[in-house]
Amino acid sequence: MTDQAANLRSLVTGSVVVRDIPRASNTHVIAVTSGKGGVGKTMLTVNLALLMAEMGKRVLVVDADLGLANVDVMMGLASGRHIGHLMLADFSPDDVAADGPLGIRV
Repeated sequence: MTDQAANLRSLVTGSVVVRDIPRASNTHVIAVTSGKGGVGKTMLTVNLALLMAEMGKRVLVVDADLGLANVDVMMGLASGRHIGHLMLADFSPDDVAADGPLGIRV
């Protein structure tokens, strides 16, 4: 019988091959996640994004919470569009993204 961590254990032991996603060599991805709400994921994400932007880094924040996404609210943005719009044929990532403070894309 397998449990929820079976795939993770397979990754650690090397028995599962993860597809490598091509990206620029200087690109870094940081994922902020938790199984529990109200632990400060959005606050951490916004402050980390602001800090990195102040350091001169190009920053893109993707709030993948389909129900309660609020990075835009914390950054004072009101785009009217969200990640769900990308499911529609008429929208591209540039149509959905908004310009935030310090040049951060949200």
